[in-house]
This record gives sequence, structure tokens and C-alpha cells, in this order.
Amino acid sequence: MRAQSNDVELELQTLRVGLFPEIALQSRSSTPHVIQRGFLTVPTRSPCSGGAEITAFTIDGQTAEILSPGTHSVKALFQDQLNGYTMDVVIDVEMVDGACVRAPVLSQVIPFAPVRRLVLVVGGGADGNTALAGVKASADFHLGVGTIWRSVLLTGQVGAGTAQCVSAVCGPGDGDKARIGPALVGSLAAIRAFPLPGGAWRGSMLTAGARYSFMATRLPALDGNQRLEFHRLQALVGWALGVGFAGPLRHREMTPVLDFAIPIGIMAEQSAFTRVAFVAGVEARFLFDL
Repeated sequence: MRAQSNDVELELQTLRVGLFPEIALQSRSSTPHVIQRGFLTVPTRSPCSGGAEITAFTIDGQTAEILSPGTHSVKALFQDQLNGYTMDVVIDVEMVDGACVRAPVLSQVIPFAPVRRLVLVVGGGADGNTALAGVKASADFHLGVGTIWRSVLLTGQVGAGTAQCVSAVCGPGDGDKARIGPALVGSLAAIRAFPLPGGAWRGSMLTAGARYSFMATRLPALDGNQRLEFHRLQALVGWALGVGFAGPLRHREMTPVLDFAIPIGIMAEQSAFTRVAFVAGVEARFLFDL
């Protein structure tokens, strides 16, 4: 994935897609050049005659236009989502002196493999159960981090939310509604994605995994406030949306950016660990590359 035009050689290093798409290239040249503009386009189009515009260039980590002699790290920022191409995609870099440098970016033949990802996890969920220790439901918003290990997404999250208590234990709330107390939640999860076949589904995946979570809450009770601690062990089944641009991509299961899951399992309360309840819910998470 490299090409040379005049005395400038460009070699593709990485291609980032998603919220902040970026092309990372390595350049080599023997004379200085000044970058004027750039395009994403297809090989059948005349060089530097148009396409999806490059919004900005950085050279060795700095916003710059002058490509001095030697070897440099060049990054091109763009907004195109790369999902409408049925041909190879190239980048055209037009210089002030009129020279045009073209290099391949996305191949329909040469396979791409995702790099190991470190992601920021932002999400929320809700669970319902069979009123263990008076608690019948909970909801939370959480933040965390994750990484891909052998095609499995491993994540750890912490968050805050609420727990809902039945009136028989906590007494009736305003308007005879259930009493609600604050809750702190922490969880560890492992999820494996299974990409669906066919071009129409290339960004969709079925997911399966497991999650352990801990929830601590303080609820009003008939005999005073009570602190409760719950452990939950759940299977996760769901659907994820990942990278879906045209062209070969190895290990699509390593590319999810959004996932929905249905956690199903059991929960136990710390003070009576032998008593368990069935618990199930829904969860949605966004994954942002760090």
C-alpha cells in the first residue's frame, strides 16, 4: 500500500474510521514540497481533479503544509465514511508547484486487519428482578474503558444510578409509588462479536458474552435506612454495529462502535448470599477509540 509520484513516496500506515476518521501515511522525499489540498477519490478519476476533500493535514504531529526533505509522518483528516465505494480508494495530494501525489488508501483486494483497540465506554442500562431483599429494579449510567484481547472485548465500568424498592419493605412513596434510592455500580464484562455474512450486513454483528456486576444502594426501610449490596452474574446476548466500509477487512468482530445487549442471569444480596433471584434487563454502550 505505497506509491511514488515524482520524488515523493507515500506509504499507508493506518486508516482510522468512525467519529474522527484519519489516514496515517509515511512520506519520503528528496526536495521540499508545499501541500495545497487533498482529495479522497478512485483510481479511474484524473489525479487531483476532485473528490471528497481532505479537511486538514498534519506533519509529524503539527498542523503544517511544508513537506521538507526526508521521512515524515503525515496524517490526513477527512469526513467521508468510506461506505459508498465499490472500487479502491486513493488519496491525491496536490502541491503548490502543481505536482500531484497519489497513494492507495483502501483496497478491495488487500485485506485489512484492525489494530488492538483501547476504547472509552459510555453507556446505560436497566434491570428488573424478582424483588430480592425488597429491590425489584435498578437503572444506571456508566463510564469505563475496554480493550480487545484475542477478538474478545474486555471492559470495566463504574457508574451511578437508582434502585427501586417495593412498598412492603420500604413503605409507599409519594403517590403510592415505589421508593427509590441512589446506587453505585461497578461491572466487568467480556463480549465476543460474530459478524453477519453478506454485503448488506457487513457492519452488523451478533454478540454473546458474560458480565459480573456489583451494586451498592441505600434505601429507606420501615425500620430506618438500610444499606444493601448485590452481586449479579449475567449472560449477555445482543447486537453490535461495527466498521462496515467496502473492501476486505479481517476480524470485523474487533470493530464495534455501538452495542445493545440483553443481560440475563441471577443476583444475590451480600447478607444472604444463598438467596438468589432471576434478573434481566437491557443495556446500550458507545465505544470511542482512545
